[in-house]
Amino acid sequence: MSILRAFFCSMAFWLAVSTPALCQQYIYLPTGSKQGKVLDITAKTLTYKNAYADPSSITIPTHDVLLLFNENGDFLVPSKMDFSQPQIQQEIKQFLNPGANNRVSDHIYLNSKNRIEGNIVKENDQFVYLAADKTTNKIDRKSILAILYKDGHPALFGPVEKIASHLWAGRDSTATLLSVGAQDTSSVKEVTMDIPTASPSQTGNNVKTISVDSIRPLTFEEVAGKVSKEEFEKKALQKTNQLNVYLKILCDKTATYEEINKTIDQAVTLFVDENAMIETSSISRNDVRRYKIRTYLSRLKLVQYDKIEIEWTNVQYVSDVKRGVDGNFYGVVSFEQVFRGYRDGKLVYQDITRKNATIVLKTYEKNYEGNVTNVWDVLLSDIGVITTKSI
Repeated sequence: MSILRAFFCSMAFWLAVSTPALCQQYIYLPTGSKQGKVLDITAKTLTYKNAYADPSSITIPTHDVLLLFNENGDFLVPSKMDFSQPQIQQEIKQFLNPGANNRVSDHIYLNSKNRIEGNIVKENDQFVYLAADKTTNKIDRKSILAILYKDGHPALFGPVEKIASHLWAGRDSTATLLSVGAQDTSSVKEVTMDIPTASPSQTGNNVKTISVDSIRPLTFEEVAGKVSKEEFEKKALQKTNQLNVYLKILCDKTATYEEINKTIDQAVTLFVDENAMIETSSISRNDVRRYKIRTYLSRLKLVQYDKIEIEWTNVQYVSDVKRGVDGNFYGVVSFEQVFRGYRDGKLVYQDITRKNATIVLKTYEKNYEGNVTNVWDVLLSDIGVITTKSI
């Protein structure tokens, strides 16, 4: 289940100032997911407002969008839609202007293309539990492709392309294996559904179980344990400032090849993985370009200036820590990046870009000489452009 559901209505990708939370909608792209408010969808473009960016809208090619969810849990798959059909236009209208959320149950989509409807009363790393009379039905997480919770937020467990295809193909004809309502679970008896489950050896006492109320995201304290929000925010700023130090080294034209490569390796370790995306912009072009972190860092030494300077100013933590759709906790650090390029000792280009950096809290168990301890770290994720202007 996602670690950040409540999170993104007051945080988001890169934000320079705090902004009012938008209705929670999810936009899944090949490079990751975004949250905000979808304003318009056509055969060619999709326009949205980032949940935590400035008020200006963002337009992207529709063919780049894999899957959409609105605040009620309604979904669209643009690649499967014939925009010339009146029915599709009506679905888009309903998606953009949803009424009250009338969902009364959680929907669990299986790899088998079946769907289960019911009330989720508990989840852990291996199973999802549904209430049924005075029993609970246990479903192996390995068999689950996606969950649409009755409060409207999604949790995805596999490649987005596959999930989108399954959801769209079965939106009108999905078979329901189980349909149960919310029940009093004070004395439930656990039984297993006729669905593949983990073997007994996988359900030992060392499995950490987190109870989940399906209409309430877990709090920071419930997942992070002894990690305080203040510690999270402090470390988030430390990691952001450390990346700035590495960027200064990479911009130094006197640095050796070995120093550059070592710095790139060190900088990459600050990120959650090498798929983290960095956006770049320029006052000389209209588009925003995206690069994976290692590619972005390597390109800095290829910039066609005799000397370049990158300076980050006004670095500040600007969002509350919230759960995301991938099960991690997130925050946002905002800063202004000043870029200057020199040739023959003269300043020939400069701009200032407002950016937001997504920060991820990772908690995990570490086994050292038989002793298991809970440890945590803060890592950087996507860094996005908000605005770019000349100085």
